[in-house]
Amino acid sequence: MQRNKEVKIKFSACLIANKLR
Repeated sequence: MQRNKEVKIKFSACLIANKLR
């Protein structure tokens, strides 16, 4: 479950980076 949380955070960071672009 902890790994799932990490993946979600990575995905969120990717989305945020895309928005900033």
